[in-house]
Amino acid sequence: MNISVKLTSDHKIQLPEYVIKKMGFSINDEIIVKVEDKKLILTKKEETDIFNVSPKEFWNNNAVEEYLKDEGDYGGNNDY
Repeated sequence: MNISVKLTSDHKIQLPEYVIKKMGFSINDEIIVKVEDKKLILTKKEETDIFNVSPKEFWNNNAVEEYLKDEGDYGGNNDY
């Protein structure tokens, strides 16, 4: 299937509704864009598998700091 879409002045493309349905895309889904040989491959980002990502990818900086703060406050005792 080949379709034609236009790139807007703010660098966006709009996918036809039937493509969105066929791909199972929903509003606010994250879409992975892969570039191969001047071609774009769009894939719906699935739930993160914590065993296949680096810690940097899994945790954003705020989450790490909050987690460590909570762990340090665990039980109100820092004598361990």
